Amino acid sequence: MGFLSRFFLKRSEPSLDDLDKAVSESWRALNVDLFVNLSNIYSLQMDGEVAKTLAAQVTNFLKGEDIDEIARVSDEPLRSRIMAILPQVRQRAAEYMQADRQTREIIVAAHRMTAVLNFGKYGTAWLQDPAKMRIERLLVEYGPEFPDEITPEAYIQLFAKYHAIKRTAWAAK
Repeated sequence: MGFLSRFFLKRSEPSLDDLDKAVSESWRALNVDLFVNLSNIYSLQMDGEVAKTLAAQVTNFLKGEDIDEIARVSDEPLRSRIMAILPQVRQRAAEYMQADRQTREIIVAAHRMTAVLNFGKYGTAWLQDPAKMRIERLLVEYGPEFPDEITPEAYIQLFAKYHAIKRTAWAAK
């Protein structure tokens, strides 16, 4: 049982609030997992600050964040570092996704859960949200590889497995 399961042990049908909490917690942990893994990869290839900045922006991109907006609203000197690596972000994200099937699967599942959750919370307004458009681009590219429907229970199991595998791999290093 993982930390997300506590939201679903009470009843067979989780409430929208339970689902929101579970997905939010999983995204926070997934952010850390992605950032640490990418930082480790990039720190072998470049300066530490540049590696961390690139890892953060690739993570943001994979989450469906507006990386151009992040660059615009960041203060100096972070804005300059982000602007310098921004041209690499999409390609680096694509390379990372191609190299790691488990990451592709959890990113697709997390975005599918987010889409369902946000439609439940915001209704048809979600259909016009720019975040939905960014998420859809990732789902169009990587989603067909994982055609099975994702349920809250399946998502929790998938996330727990992904998280455990990544943490075990770091501990081994």
